[in-house]
Amino acid sequence: MDASSILTSIIELVTSPNVSSYTCSNIVQQLIHLLNSPTKTIPRAESLLFNAKHELNISAQDEPVWVMFENIVYHTINLENEQEIIQYLGREYRELQSYTQGLSDGANPTRTFSLNQQNLNQSINNQEYLAAPSVYAESFETIDKFSDRRSMQSSHYNRQYPDILGKTTLKSASDPLYKNTIPEKDILPIISYTLLGITCEMFPISNDKISIPHNIPNSTSSTLHLLFEGGLIYRSISQRIDYYKHVQISPLKQTLRLEIEKYLNEYSSLVNTLASSNPVKTLDDLYLRLYEPIMSLRVYYYIMEKFPVLRGDELLSMFHSSMTHGDKLIQGIASNLFQNLISLYFRYIKEWLSMGKLNDSYTDEFFIKKDETQPRQNYIIPNTFESSKVPKFIAPNIAYNIFIIGKSYIFLTTYCKELEWANEFSKKYASKLSALNIHSPTFSADLDDLVGEQYQEIVKQTTHILKSKYHYASILDMLKSVLLMGRNDFIDVIFLKSDGILSQPIRQLKNYAFTRVLQESIEQSSLRSLMRVPSGNALLEKIDARLLNMGNDLQGWDVFTLDYVLYPPLSLVLNVNRPDNHKEYLQIFNFLWRFKRLDFFNNTNLLETKRLVHAFKKNTRFSPFARDITSKLSKLSVLRSRIQQFSYKLEMYYSVQIVEKNFVELKQALRIDKQDDQARGNGAVQTSKYSNGTIKFEGILQPQGDLSAFGITDNESVTAEQPNIEDLYSLHNDFLERILSHPLFASSTVGKHSQLPYARSLVFIFEEMQRFADSYAALSDVAYRIFLQLNLQNHGGVDGEIAGFNEASRRTVQHFKRFQRAAYTYIADLRDDGRDDLRQLSRMLR
Repeated sequence: MDASSILTSIIELVTSPNVSSYTCSNIVQQLIHLLNSPTKTIPRAESLLFNAKHELNISAQDEPVWVMFENIVYHTINLENEQEIIQYLGREYRELQSYTQGLSDGANPTRTFSLNQQNLNQSINNQEYLAAPSVYAESFETIDKFSDRRSMQSSHYNRQYPDILGKTTLKSASDPLYKNTIPEKDILPIISYTLLGITCEMFPISNDKISIPHNIPNSTSSTLHLLFEGGLIYRSISQRIDYYKHVQISPLKQTLRLEIEKYLNEYSSLVNTLASSNPVKTLDDLYLRLYEPIMSLRVYYYIMEKFPVLRGDELLSMFHSSMTHGDKLIQGIASNLFQNLISLYFRYIKEWLSMGKLNDSYTDEFFIKKDETQPRQNYIIPNTFESSKVPKFIAPNIAYNIFIIGKSYIFLTTYCKELEWANEFSKKYASKLSALNIHSPTFSADLDDLVGEQYQEIVKQTTHILKSKYHYASILDMLKSVLLMGRNDFIDVIFLKSDGILSQPIRQLKNYAFTRVLQESIEQSSLRSLMRVPSGNALLEKIDARLLNMGNDLQGWDVFTLDYVLYPPLSLVLNVNRPDNHKEYLQIFNFLWRFKRLDFFNNTNLLETKRLVHAFKKNTRFSPFARDITSKLSKLSVLRSRIQQFSYKLEMYYSVQIVEKNFVELKQALRIDKQDDQARGNGAVQTSKYSNGTIKFEGILQPQGDLSAFGITDNESVTAEQPNIEDLYSLHNDFLERILSHPLFASSTVGKHSQLPYARSLVFIFEEMQRFADSYAALSDVAYRIFLQLNLQNHGGVDGEIAGFNEASRRTVQHFKRFQRAAYTYIADLRDDGRDDLRQLSRMLR
């Protein structure tokens, strides 16, 4: 037989004969479906039996048999094997059949259900499924295993059993139920092992789970669940602490690990004390004593969950935020951990502020980091500020000032060699930092004030050293004069002195050939005035000339460039053609060099034309022919003049509206005034001494002495507004970026008509202008040869040169027309760009 047929037979015994077979079959199918379900539970069985009882209309007389049927179903729920289910149902069917036959034969129900030892044992045997072994016994966590079943006696409330009353005590009825349970007195000596995460025979631990024997009462089991939480957490934290003992972690995390390990030792000591001195007699008393330590373990467990995820600085910020938590326990633990970790973190800050020291072991959790990706070169301090690592108890601007103080200290000691001043500075503020109370509630405010004072002093010293000792303001002027074409006379002398050299192919040029050219250009230009100044040689000797590596088929004009060589400390705050692809000055110089080159060629052609026309006019013997030649040269000279005027206007716009305008803004941002511009060497005002001994001051002397009467102290200054070394670097870079990002320089702005960037269109115009200049120079050469043939009265030679003169004239005119078309398109692009300044430039170029 199968389970379905047996259940059908059992239901027929339980129900009255007048119940339809369809109803019985439907209930059997539901029971079979439940037994085959992977999620079969007693609550589901209870719900099904409740509905079945209603459908079968079970009467009060049939209640005892129905209860036995319920017990059969509940026990079957716990069976997994189908064969076991069939055997169990068959056995119960036979017992139920015997029981119902006894009832039909007139068995005394009162005697059958009397509250005596025999019937009580039988009732206990019928409810064996209630004592099935379980990890959690039948505690409150397993409430789903219970049903609304009544006891054997209360299920017959409608019957009268006068012989039951007064015959059996409650103790005698309940003792058999507790005779196999474990008493608390046997648990207390052993529980200390489990509370420390140590497995034992009574409470074995496997896979971080503690098994509770099934013969422990529910009330005891619930208390054990609460207590064993501490054991499991202690075991988990201990394992993680042991792991991090053998793993490389940051100093802050090492300190945190020691603090957590310290608390674990306190918890272990408390458990051992309670176990050895035997001060507790019950599990409830033990739980009351361990309640707060277990709650603390919960907090430490949460911290250990965050331990591998958060950096040391993030953990420190988390503790700082939790110091104002509403839970006093969390507030106390967070305060304790913060006070222990802040002392170490403050040591990071103190070492950086007083010595510019940065230990590699803690850079991962400090907001100042040594950038190892940067090559170790002498134009950069490889320390970076990471705002994401600033802890919550330090304001971002204060953290940035801390970064600047340490970096400025490195700048002054390593690169400026201001060791004496730096030593006094370090001792002064190391003492003040040591006097701060890190455990004081006002620690953050005190640190902010001290950092502000230290920041002002070191920024003031840095600015003073750069301006007075290294001539920062004068260097900026030299960069503008040399690399940004600020001194036209100097550039013009270079053209005159190097004309013969730059006209040669690049393969014939040598770098050292320009040494004499630079020296003579300085001596014959306005730069010679710097030679009389004490710091002048230091400024002039940094000028250099170089040849770009652009190919072997070019002339010297195409590859020549000027450079200004800077060394530390100035190279750390001024970006001048560094080897890391920062070539802004080189880009600007090469672009402006095209204007100067065209100006030089046009001026050369102008002078040659004037001399040639003058020579023709002096030759009166062939005046009609001479007037024809000079007339054509004059007309073509007008075209040259128009090209030259176009070039002058553009060059002026680039120099004044782009370079000069941004340079003035840079000096304003750097707070460089006229006195800074005039300062040389020692920061004093420049003087001139006449032959009679009179000294003339070129600047304004600043007042010296005690100004306290005016409310001004020595510490009062505008240093808070003065730029630090990071500002000096970024402001100078922004100055170059503003120039190169201008629409006339940048490649991102495209003209509406040419569909080319303005700089690209201007390069094409430069090429046409250069072709015109070359053609015009060739025309002048032909005219000069004609002049020679006329003087020699070689008419045959003159006839041969005339054809060449006419061809050169035609090519010159063609190049001008091509220039003119390109210029018109360029002007149209400027006009329709939409920017007012470019529209005004287009009007100026018409």
